[in-house]
Amino acid sequence: MILINGKTVDKLTEDDLITLIGNEDYIESQYIDYKEQFAFWDIQLDNQQKKREIIEFKRDICSFANAEGGCIIVGISEKSGIPKEVIGIDIRNRNKDRFESDIKEKLINIQPKIPSVKVHFVDLKNEKNIVILEIAADGFAPYVYNSGNDVFDFVSRDGNGKRRMSYNQVMRMFNQSLIMQKEIEKFRQNRIQYYSKSSDNPLYCRIYIISEDFVDVSAHKKVYMLHRKNYGLISCPNGFGIVSPNVDGIKFLSYRSEYDKEAYLFNSGIFELNIDLDDDYYLHKVNNQWWFSFSQVWDNEILNHIEYSVKHLLKLGFSKKAYMCFDLACYEGTLTDENDYKNSRIDRNLLMSSVIEVEDISNNDSLNEAIRNLNYEYLMALGIRNVDDYEAVETAIYIKDFDIK
Repeated sequence: MILINGKTVDKLTEDDLITLIGNEDYIESQYIDYKEQFAFWDIQLDNQQKKREIIEFKRDICSFANAEGGCIIVGISEKSGIPKEVIGIDIRNRNKDRFESDIKEKLINIQPKIPSVKVHFVDLKNEKNIVILEIAADGFAPYVYNSGNDVFDFVSRDGNGKRRMSYNQVMRMFNQSLIMQKEIEKFRQNRIQYYSKSSDNPLYCRIYIISEDFVDVSAHKKVYMLHRKNYGLISCPNGFGIVSPNVDGIKFLSYRSEYDKEAYLFNSGIFELNIDLDDDYYLHKVNNQWWFSFSQVWDNEILNHIEYSVKHLLKLGFSKKAYMCFDLACYEGTLTDENDYKNSRIDRNLLMSSVIEVEDISNNDSLNEAIRNLNYEYLMALGIRNVDDYEAVETAIYIKDFDIK
């Protein structure tokens, strides 16, 4: 994380940027680059020149995403890498949303996906703006772009510039990018085995909210000790009232012995909620046919657990990038939709959703988009055919005015 005057780049003001001028502490480096303008918007360039500048822009973004992240500050000139003058750039019609869309549109054709790039604006007194592109490193590197004729170029940030990556570096990054998915899959399989050995009940819905930090041992926390030092830091999930130390972190217990749920907070930054479906409220039998109250589980359990988990991940200082998924074990053939009971039914005993990425759990839009994708997964996994359910997802707002306080 880059700090300027003790602030993150999204909090900077013009006065903060002025302190950069001539300051060798903020010379161009592995994490910061200055540009006077976006070269591809120079009206004096012909189409070929603009195309080359767009390719160079993609190279810049990929170089940061393939290293440790960083930021490109546009609207500040530099000399020998040292900030020289706060100039600013003009934003057409002062439409920042359109400007941001145009910037991100330039990043298409980067693979495996568009990197996480946040666009921040600093208003200047001269009615211009400084634009700060904040690029995050993540588990999907290496990023590569098509420079034309299916020629792909791998670059990484190196000091105050960028360089082509070697074959070994590219291969190492490809291998690392697979680690995240493999480790999540391994964790889920271990939990399936754990519950199959510790419980006679084969019916459950299990929700996981997983910090990106879970594969980084150095980022793990001693969560029970943090709870002991600050009793307000970790609260119990809904329905639980006791925090119990566990070899892997914390296990939450209910005051009521008949309350058939388990919840865990692992030192690695994983929140798990396990719901026992052997309960008429969620799974019941009518005329010898099983019915699953899918909307009750989604509204009462999954959504509540997501909100609880992301708040605590942020409070505990875990990465803002996270993943979410669910496993559901039920009876094959269980009906899931009273409006379309002939077709809407579960087609297997164990359902495992895809892993949904959340780029920034502190951002409402990012979080809502990820939950929307998980909701689609949920409906499709349960065989829901009612069109109204899917249309409701399109406009749903799951987290409103998100506040971690």
